[in-house]
Order: sequence, then C-alpha cells, then structure tokens
Amino acid sequence: MLLERDGELEGLEGALDRAARGAGSVVLVSGEAGIGKTSLVRAFLRAAAHRATVLQGACDDLLTPRTLGPLRDAARTRGGPPAAALADGDRDAVPAAVLTELGGSRPTVLVLEDVHWPDDATLDVLRYVGRRVDELAAVIVVTFRDGEVGRRLQRVLGGLGGPSVRRLALARLSRPAVARLAGGTAATSAPLFALTAGNPFFVSEVLATAAHDVPATVVDAVLARVHRLTPETRDALEQLAVVPSAVSTSWCPRCWPRSSRRGCSTGPPPPARPSRRWTSARPMPVRNAGAASCDGASASRSRRSPAVRTSWRRASAATGGRPPRRGRRSATRTPRRWSWPRATTARAWPPSPASTNSAPAPPPRACGATCADRASR
Repeated sequence: MLLERDGELEGLEGALDRAARGAGSVVLVSGEAGIGKTSLVRAFLRAAAHRATVLQGACDDLLTPRTLGPLRDAARTRGGPPAAALADGDRDAVPAAVLTELGGSRPTVLVLEDVHWPDDATLDVLRYVGRRVDELAAVIVVTFRDGEVGRRLQRVLGGLGGPSVRRLALARLSRPAVARLAGGTAATSAPLFALTAGNPFFVSEVLATAAHDVPATVVDAVLARVHRLTPETRDALEQLAVVPSAVSTSWCPRCWPRSSRRGCSTGPPPPARPSRRWTSARPMPVRNAGAASCDGASASRSRRSPAVRTSWRRASAATGGRPPRRGRRSATRTPRRWSWPRATTARAWPPSPASTNSAPAPPPRACGATCADRASR
C-alpha cells in the first residue's frame, strides 16, 4: 500500500508526459533508508509500462562496485546500442550508446537506483546524458539516500541543473497514514507512530512482527550501516544508545573524543530546530537495535560514561525512576503493545542502583543524539 505519495507520482507522470512531447528531464528521488523510494518507482513503472520503454538498473553495496553495473542490468533485458557497447568492452562508447537508446521516437524511462553506491563510470554516464536529456523523449529517474551522498555523487548532482531537473524529497508518513497501515485510528496508533517516527520500513516491519521485540530485519539493516563507521564512532554510538533520556549537546564532548565527533559529522547538516540544547531521538527501532548490539564490555564501558551516569540520574529524579518517553520532561510511558521488552537491551541496561539513587528503571523510551541520527542513516 502506497500512502501519501500522490504528489510524487504526479510529478513522475508529468515528467513522462513532457517527454512524450520531446522535452526530457531528470528526476532525482531522495530520502532516508526505508522511506519508500523503490516502492514509489515501482508504482510509477507499473503505470508507465504501456506507454514507454523501461530500462532499469541499480547500484549495489559492494566492496568493489561493478563498473557500469546499473547499465549492464538495463542492457541485459533490453539489448540495443548500450548492450553492444558493453559487449565490445568499449567504455568510451557507452555514454553515446545510452544517448542513442534514449533518443528513439517512443518515450523511454531509465531508472538508476541506489546511486549513493556508485562506480565512477556510471556517474560519468549519468552526468553526460543528464546534461543532454532535455532534447530527448526520455525520463531519467535517479534514487539515492540523501544522508549518504558522497563527494563524487555530490559533484554530479551539482552539475545537473536547470528546468529539466526536478527533485523529489520523500517525507515520512504522517500519523493518519500510520494509523491506516495499522488498521486503527490516529489515537490508537500513536505509540506505533512514536516508535517508528513514520518511517514506512519500520512501520511495516513492526506490524509484521508478532513478538514484542525489535524485528530482525531492522536490526540487520541498522547494524549494516553501523559497521561501516569508524571504531571511535561506533564506540560513541554505543554510549549514546544506552542513555535513558534526551542528551544535552553540552554533555556530548564527554562521551567520545574529538576524532570520533569528526567522523559523526559527515553528511548534510540536520534540519534547523528551535533549540539545539537538547537532541531528539531517531525512531526507537534504530536506538534499540544499537543498544541490543552492545556486548558486555562495551555496555559496561557505556554505563561508566559521565554523560550516561549524569543523564540517568537527572532523568530518574525528574520522572520518579522512569525515563521520559520523548523530550526532557515528558513522563508519559509508551503502552506495552508497542514497547520493546527488557531483554532487548538487557546487556546494556540498567545502570547500577547505587549510581542512580533510585530503583532500576525499564528500558528507555527515547534517547539519542545527532551523532546517532547520522550514523543510523
């Protein structure tokens, strides 16, 4: 079920209408992991299959990226000039061959997915064809994660401009949309919305999980991104994952050295907020997946962190032993239906009662920092 994507679908269909009149374009579809970029593209291709030629390929998260991998995928199903150029091993002829393929009388849709994992040759073709597409009966659809845009891709995106380029940034689902997926009302699905922050992937995986536990698919997806970080950044993320409340930005330098803070600052800056004194949480499955991955040694080290101990004491004093669900003063607890059990973070929870001066509290309902936000993308 594709919800709250009518505007984006209309934008893609409008680009195809203009391509049928000889005015081609490039559509850049961006968003965080799990936001539904692939679902949007598939819905568009189903509607466009009867009126356009479709060429589709994707980049893969490989240690050694495939040279021209997306174009090889597209040529395998279609053939034509690109397939001939690739078969001959003539890389210099590939951009012109793709341009020839897109220059037919029938509208053509070329889809390049996950170009945040690119190879240099594919980026060269994208830039070469993208600067000339306005004279073709073609639409080039490019999808990527906006939090993982590297320097090479950023250079290509910066070179694509003008009226023939349109950008579609996908937003998270609203509370009514989450309620519709859950089969309830906005009031009854409020805990689910608070846990997932409207990320479609998290919503669907939580709904598909019968047990009250972090879905294994979410854990795998989060840890796959975490393991690409530097050791210092992973250590900082483990410490932040067990903090029981929102983290004051003034405490963050105590958690990790300056080198790991530099490692966590990659990517675009976060959206502007009214106050930067307190950081907010990413969706709860992300935080709980990070906490569940901590081994015994790292959990013990995280609990000894000054910021962790201070945050725990203040949260316990403010909420009577219960950490706030969101923000710094909210004592409302998430209903048990959408709550992760204590076993989820048992290896990293709770701190010693002696250091908190209160009874051990249940696992935290919301915490995190800007570092954790970017590391989980």
